[in-house]
Parts: sequence; C-alpha cells; structure tokens
Amino acid sequence: MKEPPAGYTGPKLVILEQNPKSETMQQIADKVLAETQTLKSVAMFLKDKEDGDLTKTMISSVRSKGAKIVELKEFLDRVNLIKTESEIKNLSLAGKFTEFAFGKIVQEIEEIIEGNKQVKHSAIQKRIEAVLDDTTAMSNFLKNKGMDASFLDFPLPVLVHSGGDFNVHKFQIDSNDNKLQSQAIYINCCGKYCDMSAMASRTLIVNP
Repeated sequence: MKEPPAGYTGPKLVILEQNPKSETMQQIADKVLAETQTLKSVAMFLKDKEDGDLTKTMISSVRSKGAKIVELKEFLDRVNLIKTESEIKNLSLAGKFTEFAFGKIVQEIEEIIEGNKQVKHSAIQKRIEAVLDDTTAMSNFLKNKGMDASFLDFPLPVLVHSGGDFNVHKFQIDSNDNKLQSQAIYINCCGKYCDMSAMASRTLIVNP
C-alpha cells in the first residue's frame, strides 16, 4: 500500500497498486484485494465490455471473495453533475469556442455549395481544425473573452458527412474522403477549454 504523492490535498486516497511490472494479472488482483478489509460490494463499470485480462481477472477475484459487484456509472454520473464555479466558467468558454468553430464549418460549407466546388469531407475537417493556428481568426475570437488560447483544443475530430451513406449513430474517427454533397449534411464539433468540453451536432437539409 502506498501513500498519495507529496503535495496531494484532495480526498483521502490510498494507492493499492501502481505501475506493476513483473507481476502476473492474478498477482496484481490478489495484491489489491489483500489490502482491503471484508468486501461486501465493489463498484465497477459493468456496462462496459471486459477489455483485457486484468479486468477479467479482477472481476473473477472479487466474485471469488463473495463480494457483490454493483454498477458504478450511475453514481459517477451524479457526481459529474456537480460543477465548481471555475468548471462552469470553463464550460461556458468551451461552448463559445464550439459555437465559433461550428459557425466556421457552416460558412465553409456554404462557400463550397455556392461555388459549386468539389471538396472532400476530410479537407473541411483539416481546415477547421487548423483554425487554432490561424492568428487572425483566433485573435478576433479571443477578443474580450478572458481566454488563454493555449487551453483551447478539439478533443474529438471535427466530423462532416453528407450524402446517403453515413450513419449518425456510429461515429467515425475522422471525416472520410468523400466529396461534400449538397443534400443532407451532418456536422459534429466538440470544443474544449481547460478541463471542460462542449459538443454540438446538427444535420443540415439543403434545398429540401
């Protein structure tokens, strides 16, 4: 059992295992569970798939001790609903950045359609994500907002899809190389400021 790092001032924290190197998965599980007292219940993300040997071994070891495994997600969802004043401020700023970037996407699409240009979805993505390096565009956006540009980011790729061969329920990692079609256009943009993110998704119907 290890103590928290020097200078840690958060809630009481005990590190049971950190950066194991030579132990087997079972040895890690046994070591962690040996440091606990009588287990009545253990919270885990049950709705997530078991994604590795350590997860499977830990679940098996907990069950072998007769402990009840309960879902953790709902509890953490309630915890995450609580926001500090600084988090609320950062969330608001993240929303403003997302709105700014989303407007850039719509403007880009309008110019492509009106100019009857052939442009790939992936090219639109790259242009929008490059706005962080556009000094002029960013200086206009940052004006009087009290933001530090170094804390701005796109935590997820900007997604642009169009035509009839995409699924809005299945996100792709990046926009594909198909060319923009002026029919149904799907846009997803997520902006981040410090530790808070804001996402916006829209499906645009052009000339219905």
